Amino acid sequence: MASKRRAAAAASPDMKFRRTKRRKVSDDDLMITEESSRASSHLDSEPPEKADQTPESQAESESDFEGHNLQTAQDKIMSELTRLKDSDGHQVSYPFIGKPDRNLYRDYYEIIQHPVSLRSIQKRVRGTDSRKNLSKTTAYPTWQSFEEEVSYVWRNAREYNEDDSDISILAGVLEVSLYRDALATRPLRHADIGGPGSLPPPGCES
Repeated sequence: MASKRRAAAAASPDMKFRRTKRRKVSDDDLMITEESSRASSHLDSEPPEKADQTPESQAESESDFEGHNLQTAQDKIMSELTRLKDSDGHQVSYPFIGKPDRNLYRDYYEIIQHPVSLRSIQKRVRGTDSRKNLSKTTAYPTWQSFEEEVSYVWRNAREYNEDDSDISILAGVLEVSLYRDALATRPLRHADIGGPGSLPPPGCES
């Protein structure tokens, strides 16, 4: 694989300066109004993936998060991440709301094997990503599968961008927010602690 691209890996199709070799995120880029957040996403449709259901995972899927069931809790977390702002009121999550435009970033889809966005994940949480999902259930029946999927937001950003790029830095802010704020208060179950494929909080990796 080629070395990390200096081309800015905008994750949102609404971001400007896509054709620059290394995009700097300006204040104008990071500020998003309520009107723009309701604009059409131009997202590529993704086929639904069937989640494995074992007795253990089915039991875990019944766990609560601040009084909510798993699907409602996941949706709440995604909404919080999508609205995440810094101390100056700039929307940190803006570059990651939608996927890059395939016509403008063809190399992105050659490098990134599992492209995701905050919006595409939330659609799968709500079960609105495909007409085949008539039950409107979450595609992530366990916390582990949910955390794994969300982690691709910053993993992809770091794989495509330079480590010190603005996009990679913002991805780190989003990652910390997920573990510090969104997931910190959820009940810890046996499968979440040291289980295969479990994701440790940032800074705890061996």
